[in-house]
Amino acid sequence: MIANQIQSRCQPPDIDSAAYPSLGAIDRIGATFCQSPDNPRCVKEIQDYRSFRMRCLATTLGIVYECKPPPNVIVSVRLKRLDSIRRKLNRASANFKLGGLDDVIGVRVICQSLLDVRDFSSRIEKIPQSRLKDYVDNPAVTGYRGVHGILAFPQPAGAGIELRARFEVQVRTYYQHRWAVWSESHGEAVKVGAGNSDEHRRLFQISERIAQWEIDNPDVIQTNLPQSVGARSIAVCWKPEHGPARLDFFDEDVKAAIDWLQYLEEKHTERRREALLLVGLAEHSERKSLIQLTHPLYTGVRVIDPNYWMPDRTPD
Repeated sequence: MIANQIQSRCQPPDIDSAAYPSLGAIDRIGATFCQSPDNPRCVKEIQDYRSFRMRCLATTLGIVYECKPPPNVIVSVRLKRLDSIRRKLNRASANFKLGGLDDVIGVRVICQSLLDVRDFSSRIEKIPQSRLKDYVDNPAVTGYRGVHGILAFPQPAGAGIELRARFEVQVRTYYQHRWAVWSESHGEAVKVGAGNSDEHRRLFQISERIAQWEIDNPDVIQTNLPQSVGARSIAVCWKPEHGPARLDFFDEDVKAAIDWLQYLEEKHTERRREALLLVGLAEHSERKSLIQLTHPLYTGVRVIDPNYWMPDRTPD
């Protein structure tokens, strides 16, 4: 089984004080953080938990690449931001707990065609203990489309302790991805199904038109993506108070990237609430442009209206 073959690539916590005896202990950290999101001790505990999860980044990516993504694809990873964690745990429509969040580590796979999405998703589904959420055939109420694979493996959490760690793989076509980014640019309320009804109506209509085009053209290459080489170039993306967004790269050095991210979060507390910090991962070549494609909202890239990139439309 794939998960068992690469389990040893997870690194245990450095010290016993960083160990987690149970999922319940992790859930309590999340609950305390939600109650006191500005308390330095609560913030540090959440940061430590994210760092703990990042110690299995090699395992996470190993599982994804064992599923054999298409040759021309973009694979990126993001570490969930502190305030995104807080908002999700506080979401009234669900009973989320920190230890049960699938997307603390989120992998994004952007494919050239709908056929590639289907083929890759079918390989994910064959992994033991995996499950798929198919939002292509069953889109969300907002119109979001893509396939989410939820994968799990045992992660060392302390002396003789292993916890079931889960992560999410979002598999999207290029057009599905551009729609999702455009949707997110409308704000958190729209993303979760609230907000302006006219915005929702247009979002869903555009999603339907893209979906119909993809059904009619499942194997058509929507855009030329680079050949994936499985690089490990980690970036901390943030926006200073003045000037353009900044990307600091840490080649294969997860600990250095995490330490720098936490330093920025602690130094720029007021900017953290604006969702300006991100850990990303991209291919070695053209890494800046790839991160701007996968996570444009964090890099200051302008989000373009669908009228200018939809497959069946020309600019008005």
